[in-house]
Amino acid sequence: MSFYGGGAYRRSARVAAALASALVLLVTGYGWHTYRDLTKGLTRSGALGDSSAPPPGQPMNILVMGLDSRLDQDGNPLPRDVLAQLHAGDSSDGGYNTNVLMVLHVPGDGSPAQAVSVPRDDYVRLPGSPSGETHAKIKEGYGLAKADAERKLRAKGVTDRPTLERQGREAGRRQAIATVRNFLNIPVDHFVEVTLVGFYDLAQALGSVTVCLAGPTQDSYSGAHFKGGHQRLNAAQALAFVRQRRDYVHPELNFTDLDRARRQQAFLASAAYQLKSTGTFADPTRLAALIDVVKRDVVIDGGFDPLDFVVRNSNLAAGGVRFTTLPVKSFAKVNGQAVNMVDPDQVRAVVRSLFNPDDAPGPTANPGTAAEPAGPPPAVPASSLRSEGIPCVK
Repeated sequence: MSFYGGGAYRRSARVAAALASALVLLVTGYGWHTYRDLTKGLTRSGALGDSSAPPPGQPMNILVMGLDSRLDQDGNPLPRDVLAQLHAGDSSDGGYNTNVLMVLHVPGDGSPAQAVSVPRDDYVRLPGSPSGETHAKIKEGYGLAKADAERKLRAKGVTDRPTLERQGREAGRRQAIATVRNFLNIPVDHFVEVTLVGFYDLAQALGSVTVCLAGPTQDSYSGAHFKGGHQRLNAAQALAFVRQRRDYVHPELNFTDLDRARRQQAFLASAAYQLKSTGTFADPTRLAALIDVVKRDVVIDGGFDPLDFVVRNSNLAAGGVRFTTLPVKSFAKVNGQAVNMVDPDQVRAVVRSLFNPDDAPGPTANPGTAAEPAGPPPAVPASSLRSEGIPCVK
């Protein structure tokens, strides 16, 4: 099946937490009962309102947002040494785009979970028209709503930077949640927000992350410079790996943002595998470092109870997660920007087929039937997956 056309790139991960640094810990569950004080230090958001877990036996959808910001929660720039390691520009770069959007669907019957990646450049309708924009790339809704909220606060005389930052981000979260709900036609029960530096901090806490590349690649923009095959990356290299979306040395690779989504999935699957297989949870020092990453870099909704999630879904650790990237109909330019043109009905049919297979319609819900956009090369075949669960990618 084609990864690009139907978005049907699926990989079975032996560990369920393969979405973001927070979920890697949440779903695997190891060590959480020993470190019950973790929940006291988490940053919580009211963007979902009075959220609570669905009743036992009911499915749950968790939205994971990877925020491309070089600022902390109060709007202050990250330290220069950290920015240098990120190889991602300075604090003025990045803005508030949700460059990672994934939905973890946890069935209520204990069947395997589904992780759906939403390509960041999908051109979609923005509920509420933040900053007057009715349509935009799905990644832009957060930043548009944040800017809109801050303008209104300043008009009321609010000038305190931390207050503007916190309330602006809350507006951005509400917008991102509403946009995903509308686009996929699904409920969002909980959410997790991870900053750009969160990927870096997770890799640093792990010590290294093993990845596999189908061939050598180099990109001065992200700092990527890798050989082909399996290799261990330090934290800075791991971030370059998940951010890479171009290669001027090997133009025949023809990178797109869809490749970056695929690399994010590969990185997270590898990180989850290593957490389980290398004894990380038996090492109090390393486990404490991982928990510190969650406290420092992650925001969750006010009703999300990590320990309850682990207890109720402990079977996920053995069942794995299936990854799917949603279909893109074609590539185009709108107002001078490259965007992914999508068919909302087709996208929703794919989501129904994954989340509610018993209720989904027949052939039209099959991700493999989607039209292929021009340009991207074929996916790396499933046979390239090594037995230890680390996928090879472009």
